[in-house]
Amino acid sequence: MATIQSIKARSIFGRGVTTPLWRCCDICAVFGLTMWFADIHLPDESWYRAAVPSGASTGVYEALELRDGGKDYMGKGVQKAVNNVNNVIGPALVGKDPLDQTAIDNFMVHELDGAKNEWGWCKKKLVAHAILAVSLAVCKAGAEDSSLPGYLPSHSIRLGYAVQQKACNALLLKVNQILSVTESNEAVVVAKKAGWGVMTSHRSGATEDFIADLAVGLSTGQIKTGAPCRSERLSKYNQLLRIEEELGSKALYACHNVRKPAEPY
Repeated sequence: MATIQSIKARSIFGRGVTTPLWRCCDICAVFGLTMWFADIHLPDESWYRAAVPSGASTGVYEALELRDGGKDYMGKGVQKAVNNVNNVIGPALVGKDPLDQTAIDNFMVHELDGAKNEWGWCKKKLVAHAILAVSLAVCKAGAEDSSLPGYLPSHSIRLGYAVQQKACNALLLKVNQILSVTESNEAVVVAKKAGWGVMTSHRSGATEDFIADLAVGLSTGQIKTGAPCRSERLSKYNQLLRIEEELGSKALYACHNVRKPAEPY
């Protein structure tokens, strides 16, 4: 069994805002703001990396995104979130099995963070982007350790309320609004069971290609990631092409079944 040996976060520059990257690092983008980046280290000396997107227009019900304030990066630095990963989340996950995605996500959200509001777990203590960076990297590490591609592995409570009220008929899935792979999966299940369409979406401060795997793995049928320009957008389209090539004849075009492309649930 593979176990997590270490987790390292740093900030990176990405388009729109600084974001956490696993190995969490700061990246700089068109708008010149920082983001998170994270790396997970396994016993065979392999590293699995994930970068977290950030949105320019955010809603009051999104999971909390922590910025440093002050003069650095016009107050948009993410060192506080990076420190949460390196000093709290990382040490707590050493020795855990990356194949147990749900248990790790729940441990981070329920035990390490533990903050709640009327809609459930709001992740305001360690902040959502620190948790998401780890969750995405765990997903990549677990998929690789089980020899599966990443595509085979919105807040569900608020979504359930919208279903009851018949407030809408589709879900625009933005992982940084929910902030764990497990909760994203739960939200899609709720939407699909209600007969909603689901579209996987990037953010204006997008980073790497993870949502391409997510769209295929959750059979959302639709993905919104902008015009085919700039590397952070092209990475997603190129990953979709790689997935199609790998699946071969099993890769099906949803066409008119775009709202219900498959029955994975």
